[in-house]
Amino acid sequence: MKIFEEYKKSICDDYSLIGRFERQLEMIFGVNHAIAINSGTSAIHCAIMALGIKEGDQIIVPSVCVVMSVMPIIYCGAIPIFVDCQKDSIDFDYADLESKITKETKAIIPVYMFGMSYDMDRLMNLAKKYELFVIEDACQAHGSQWKNKYLGTFGDIGCFSLKDGKLFSCGEGGFILTNNNNVALLCRRLINHDTCKNEPIKSFQIIAYNYRLTNVQAYLAINSFESFEDKLKNRKAKIEKFYEMLSKNQSFKRYNTQIHESPNCYSPVLLQVENDKIKLSELFADNGIINSVGSFALMPAHRREAIANYLRSKGRCDIKDINSMDFLNKCIALVIDPQINAQDLKTLADKIIDFKEGEEG
Repeated sequence: MKIFEEYKKSICDDYSLIGRFERQLEMIFGVNHAIAINSGTSAIHCAIMALGIKEGDQIIVPSVCVVMSVMPIIYCGAIPIFVDCQKDSIDFDYADLESKITKETKAIIPVYMFGMSYDMDRLMNLAKKYELFVIEDACQAHGSQWKNKYLGTFGDIGCFSLKDGKLFSCGEGGFILTNNNNVALLCRRLINHDTCKNEPIKSFQIIAYNYRLTNVQAYLAINSFESFEDKLKNRKAKIEKFYEMLSKNQSFKRYNTQIHESPNCYSPVLLQVENDKIKLSELFADNGIINSVGSFALMPAHRREAIANYLRSKGRCDIKDINSMDFLNKCIALVIDPQINAQDLKTLADKIIDFKEGEEG
């Protein structure tokens, strides 16, 4: 640990606020190392680089994810191998996943969309069986748990975003969690141009990046994470109440969480809305609510043009996504501001119910 602390001091003129934020995260999540970084995308990129994944290597990813989860794989020249989901779930179709593991497969990236969990027992056992790294994309899952253990602390590296709109935010930023000392040191080198202030001759030995978080952002992040558990508890209570109000109309179906998971309620997810998605998204937009349809036109990530073109260049075009398409076609996920109050949620729920009843009438 001494060498780790010395290196941390060597790379920043004034690391006190950043260091304080990182220690705060280490205490909250119960990990050996937290590394502040400038975005969740950068966190995934650094994670891939730190684990030695190189051009031509394969990384398993879910079809139900966002482009930002996949682009870091492409940055490294690696190949994303897309796996279908289970019916009405973000979790992997594990039969599909296992069938796609080859000698070139180096890692799995579960993406906890909407703050929901995978079956972490099954996933980690499979990763152990095939000796694969696990890089957790927990950018939407601050505080989500599986069997009372935080997502982002199961695999080799956990990656988080602090962009505005997340439950915990400093406007823009992110952080990495790991228990591996060597991975932590390499991530720190990667985010700061591989600069070593104490011994400049040792600087710039590897290709690295400008992925630093600023002290100003760290200050905002420290305040955001104060009363972490209380904020999560209040968020869950508000969103559960929101679901309860919507249940007055039986045509809505909420996302069915697994028995061992406790989501952070980042995004309420409504199913069985395929016939109303566009009109509902317009309703949400009129009320200032970001949503997966109107804001992101959510679709399997491999169908996005940039990724599809990359896959074609690698001869990877035939991708099964039957369940993924079905799930995304009939769901809508809401991004509800963490500061929203109970009355605003009630007003929104009433408008949704009125809309549905008007459609059904």
